[in-house]
Amino acid sequence: MASISPNPGSAASTTAAARAPAPAPMNVLLYADEGTSPASVSQTLATLRALLGGRYDVVQVDARTLRNDPWEPSTALVVIPGGRDLPYLRKLGVDGQARIAAYVRSGGRYLGICAGAYFASQEIEFEVNDPDLCVTGKRDMAFFPGMARGAVYPGFQYDSEAGARATIIYLVGKSRPADLPTALNVYFNGGCFFDVETVPATHRAAVTVLASYQDPSPLAPSVNAALPAVVECAVGQGRAVLMGPHIEYAPTRMAGHPDTALVASLAHDEPHRQRLLAWILGDRLALDVRALQMPPGVPSRHDLDPATCAPEDAAALHKPIVVASLDRVRFIEAVGATRRRAVGGATETNWTVEDDHDAFRIETAPSTAADGAVAPYKAAQQGYAWPVSVLGPNLAQPRDDAALFDLVRFQANLQRERSKYRYMPFAMGDHVLWSRVITSTQTVLDQNPAFLAGLPSGTIFVGAHQTLGRGRGRNSWISPPGCLQFSMVVRCSIRPNPKPGSPPYLPPASTVFVQYLMGLAVAAATGPNRAGVRVKWPNDLYARDGAAKVGGILVTSSLLDNVFTLVVGCGLNVANAAPTTSLNALLPEGAEPLTLEQTLAEIAVEFDRKWNEFVGCGGFSEALRQEYYAAWLHSGQQVTLVEHEGRAARIVGLDEHGFLKTVAADDPHVVYVLQPDGNSFDMMRGLISKKVQ
Repeated sequence: MASISPNPGSAASTTAAARAPAPAPMNVLLYADEGTSPASVSQTLATLRALLGGRYDVVQVDARTLRNDPWEPSTALVVIPGGRDLPYLRKLGVDGQARIAAYVRSGGRYLGICAGAYFASQEIEFEVNDPDLCVTGKRDMAFFPGMARGAVYPGFQYDSEAGARATIIYLVGKSRPADLPTALNVYFNGGCFFDVETVPATHRAAVTVLASYQDPSPLAPSVNAALPAVVECAVGQGRAVLMGPHIEYAPTRMAGHPDTALVASLAHDEPHRQRLLAWILGDRLALDVRALQMPPGVPSRHDLDPATCAPEDAAALHKPIVVASLDRVRFIEAVGATRRRAVGGATETNWTVEDDHDAFRIETAPSTAADGAVAPYKAAQQGYAWPVSVLGPNLAQPRDDAALFDLVRFQANLQRERSKYRYMPFAMGDHVLWSRVITSTQTVLDQNPAFLAGLPSGTIFVGAHQTLGRGRGRNSWISPPGCLQFSMVVRCSIRPNPKPGSPPYLPPASTVFVQYLMGLAVAAATGPNRAGVRVKWPNDLYARDGAAKVGGILVTSSLLDNVFTLVVGCGLNVANAAPTTSLNALLPEGAEPLTLEQTLAEIAVEFDRKWNEFVGCGGFSEALRQEYYAAWLHSGQQVTLVEHEGRAARIVGLDEHGFLKTVAADDPHVVYVLQPDGNSFDMMRGLISKKVQ
């Protein structure tokens, strides 16, 4: 592996970086590996996404990630849910626990639930009177510097509801929000209490009891005081909250539970449970739980997420995909190719396509696009179809939709930007698909080959709000209002084809460089005279010379009949400071704020220019390569080659495959090529090095 040291930069870039606001960590890591309870993982995932929504990306991770990946800088919270403590020990090992502990002590946050709370205590005693269940011993992280004892109430069995109950907890202390009751019902199944009597006197000030159990426990029959159920622990510069009961459990996600009285008790206090968790996450763990101000009719990020809503609720939120085209006749002619997979009720102007992932109701003569009230069409097998309404020349876009992204304004901006260049063919943005709410523009295109095949090259799909936006690897792309997220369709042939209208020929190896063209386009549109956007190899977009991440690029491809179809996705935070920062927040003083329509128009024209040069040169020419080097952050950057005994090397450019090319610091004749491992949170740290000379 290779690690990357900070870019030395220049005095000017260092000053610019100092002025830029520090990006806030945006990942919440939920441990989901051997030993975790599927029910607890599911409930925790739903709860975190509901409360943290568009401000954080809740990512499920395994032990390997926590042991090996550079997750700490981008992480706001680590969560270990209920399950079994011993597999956590085995899978995470000493190294994984040490990294979590170091992260928290240096200012990070930790939430441990049931087994995750036992795991984060200095010592545990679990079911000591049952030889089949008994677990005792010390634990390395020791966020709670005492003994966690359980199960508080009898009857616990693994993978069973035999010992489950609704238990009342009392909220303790003056810090309790005034709008919370002193007591409420929460779900319990095998959890612990925190024995503060075992905490050394020198450490007691670091422990704050937030809630206690109402009912006494057979584990402590002689104790008069209520047993601590939830504790907050100061750990170095960080904090940890440990919960014995499962406060993350929502009764709305407990359909079919055998104890209906238990579920009814939880349902009675459901609003209070949500408020309690919001208080724990916000006030005690310092996360941002403010509700995003979503435009009317736009749901929160989790509303179309299978982890957080029922399929019938998701179907009800389908919004039309509207099409604005500079050449409507050509678009309808192209999309007509999807008729061959049409099902049910097809007419000359309207038909439904059942594709591999979704279904689409193509409406070339829509009657309801003007008010956005297109109802989902029930397809034979796929459930519900996305209505695709091809707007007429008057672009009958509803006013509320135009407030999010104005298609008329975009087309005017596009034509104005194109007019700056004479005698140049343009295609990017001729046809724009737009939806108020979409799962992911990238997914809708690259997982539906029939629908994609009917879209002309240069089509751009813009989503006002993505509920399942995708980033590279395991990452997601969070898309609050003010984010520009789009996917662009481009095609090239891997064999020369003289037939008129055929995609341009490019050597197959050249396609890897298309992501760099998009990086160049964004940097040109938002670069030196604006927010100073530059490229962090291979696919991240940073402003102010690397001080703040503002976007990313994702390219997927498919090959059919010697034609590559590339879907070039990009997410760019133009106007919203959550969850990190925005381009508008980084503009020079007095600069005119950027709009989504103008920004996309400039990116489309810049990409067109780079694409024409790329095709004309038969690949990534030397001129494009030098332009890319001027726009990236890595010229002369130092790397440490872990796989080669920590040898120092210096980045000198890209090789013929688009990977990083480095030379040894002590011998410029020794060349190493670095490529992503495909798994890391930070692609510049998770690198595989290969000696080539």
